[in-house]
Amino acid sequence: NTETELELMKQQLNPHFFFNALSTLSGLTREDPEKAQQYIAHLSRIFRNLLHAPQQMITVGEELRQLSSYTALLKMRFEENVRITVNVPDDFQVRMIPHFSLQPLVENAAKHNLAVPGNPLQIDIYTVENNLVVANNLQPVRSLQPSSGLGLHHLHERFRILMGSTIAVSRTNDQFIVKLPTHDATLTHTDHRR
Repeated sequence: NTETELELMKQQLNPHFFFNALSTLSGLTREDPEKAQQYIAHLSRIFRNLLHAPQQMITVGEELRQLSSYTALLKMRFEENVRITVNVPDDFQVRMIPHFSLQPLVENAAKHNLAVPGNPLQIDIYTVENNLVVANNLQPVRSLQPSSGLGLHHLHERFRILMGSTIAVSRTNDQFIVKLPTHDATLTHTDHRR
């Protein structure tokens, strides 16, 4: 039942990303065919990582490597208007985290905030104690449709199911911050949840 629940959550996340990616690709093929080919190469890596994930938990280092293809897509789309800084020590990168934890957070930051010349979107990924933190500056896009919050809800549920812990979401006047708990790779899933 748990495996089925996790798979359903993943399937609900994928179409939203897929739609946005195709929309961007459509514009690129008209404006810059060479860049469109690079975009397709990164996009295929992302879908390979999504569809052929060997396990539900991976190392932070592997999660960051997989995120790099998505950040490359953002840079192609927004150029210098999106800045992503990763400051995660090597010894932290062996810690474990649910697969596909970071991309939805970075995607949400890009979706809900302005990224324009003079006001770039700044996304920072760093560590606090045993947490991996994703923070972005707040410059909300005015939208007719309010956010469903589905992405954060699914992420919260995956952490609850896989790790027995929850993510922490906070907001200040100028930042949106999500803390993701990680655990030591030497602990098994059942050990961690005791």
